[in-house]
Amino acid sequence: MKENQIFLQMCQAVSDDKYCRTHAIPGRCGEWVGGALKVLDSIVYCEDVTYSARRCLIELGVTHTFIKIEVNDKCFIMDGTGHASQDPYFGPLESAPEILQVSTSDPMNLYRSLNVDKRMCNRL
Repeated sequence: MKENQIFLQMCQAVSDDKYCRTHAIPGRCGEWVGGALKVLDSIVYCEDVTYSARRCLIELGVTHTFIKIEVNDKCFIMDGTGHASQDPYFGPLESAPEILQVSTSDPMNLYRSLNVDKRMCNRL
């Protein structure tokens, strides 16, 4: 129950963010995830909370990026854009569309972990 409340607070913070609202359309998933991660980084957590960008294969050569969140070992998905054949999804991993349940780490996690200079990220 506590995990669900924390997840809902995270969703509310992201949905209140102007940048995230502006980019919440299919085809802009990477931009939406980048903005949402910045919002999540600004929240102070009292529980064991981890989150990262994830990527799934839609079709050959087409990927989709979203956020996987773990709160005290309970997993949630935050997909604010959806894609051509799927609406946005915010909820538990086990109830997520099957395509979101099978994912890999998105390369943007590497840049975040390296704390790369923003000017360098703009050139990538």
